[in-house]
Amino acid sequence: MSPGPTHDAMRRSDESGAVRRARIMTAVSIVVVVPLGLATKRCHVGGLEWIAENVGGALYVVFFCLAAMLVWPRARAGVVALVVLLATCAVELLQLWHPPWLEAIRGTLPGALVLGSTFVWADFPWYFVGAVLGWGWMRLLIRGLRDQRHRAEHVDRRADSV
Repeated sequence: MSPGPTHDAMRRSDESGAVRRARIMTAVSIVVVVPLGLATKRCHVGGLEWIAENVGGALYVVFFCLAAMLVWPRARAGVVALVVLLATCAVELLQLWHPPWLEAIRGTLPGALVLGSTFVWADFPWYFVGAVLGWGWMRLLIRGLRDQRHRAEHVDRRADSV
């Protein structure tokens, strides 16, 4: 008769389950952020033009923070937010450069959405706002999963003591 699963095997299974839950919650978050970000570009109603011109930049950074978390669910939220912020600022600076091959990429919908076309200094503060929001969103996801794991461990300890 084979023995039951070892404690290490059960812990690894719990960790892989936590990573799977993290990826699911992150994917759900992305499904919320993408349409919201695209909708901000259409917001040209009485006095709300600033949303169309600015908020999308913050949500752009939030999206890339969440996308990075989807790929690297164990990465630190602060590191992810900082790397995404720096990359976003680099992409904004890249908009000062207009070689034909880059303009061809920008001429496609994905290229326009990711690379943009016009350099705007006023975008930088919104990228910082997005990095803070992305960091907070990732922290909430991580904290929720950590709390869920602690509750499960608490139940396991209670079961072991019976």
